[in-house]
Amino acid sequence: MAGTVAGIVAGIVAAVITVIAALIPFLRRQHRATQDRLQSSDLSTQLHITNIQNNWLGSRNRSLRGSRHGY
Repeated sequence: MAGTVAGIVAGIVAAVITVIAALIPFLRRQHRATQDRLQSSDLSTQLHITNIQNNWLGSRNRSLRGSRHGY
């Protein structure tokens, strides 16, 4: 009985290891794709923030130029 249980457990462990070994290359590709997507998203967000800052500064300078009050 104990031998049978040990055999079943060993078979399950071997199957799990085999599945994990087969998935590793796929998971690495997914991880790399996710990292690339995150980096491009960060860059896009940074450019967007820079645009907003430039637009705000530009409109502020225009309004100050035409203003007698200085705010």
